[in-house]
Amino acid sequence: FVGSDDAKLYAVNAETGTQEWAFETGDSIQSSPTVLDGIILVGSDDTNLYAVNSETGEQEWVFQTADPQDVNADFRSSPTVYNGTVFTGSEKTIPEIPGIQDSGSLFYAVDTETGVEEWRFKTGDNVTSSPTIANGIIFVGCSDNNLYAIDAGTGEERWTFETDGVINSSPTVADGTIFFGSLDNNLYAIDAG
Repeated sequence: FVGSDDAKLYAVNAETGTQEWAFETGDSIQSSPTVLDGIILVGSDDTNLYAVNSETGEQEWVFQTADPQDVNADFRSSPTVYNGTVFTGSEKTIPEIPGIQDSGSLFYAVDTETGVEEWRFKTGDNVTSSPTIANGIIFVGCSDNNLYAIDAGTGEERWTFETDGVINSSPTVADGTIFFGSLDNNLYAIDAG
């Protein structure tokens, strides 16, 4: 399964290379698909997260992050699934309203069965990093130079780690240590606790 700039998700036979089906979205697909129990989860630059049947290519559900007029709500973060919930970040721009709200973007938790939002978490900028999860904690990088640790069940921030550059890389966790890169030209290894 592969997404394309032509706004389609393709199913290609691994042995023959022939196309089995194509699912059309409203804009390019730059996130990598995730497959879970016969369902493909993929984000599109049309502001939607899709669940597509892997056998038929038919839509199971769609989660829309914004009005179609909101041009800055792309999904570039690849979905990650944990305990029946899909987690992904967006480039949804939240405008600053002085004295009311700061600008930022959103990270989402969506039920894998229904496509209903469970919670959302506001970051300081775009989330193109793909999340990883260890011991119920989500780790995801952000264009605001922070690595966020978010409780997978509640969406509450556990902590942040600030670097001197954008974090587009997707973190990985091994033996209680989080590894990730930043555009400040450093590779970081920090305690996941």
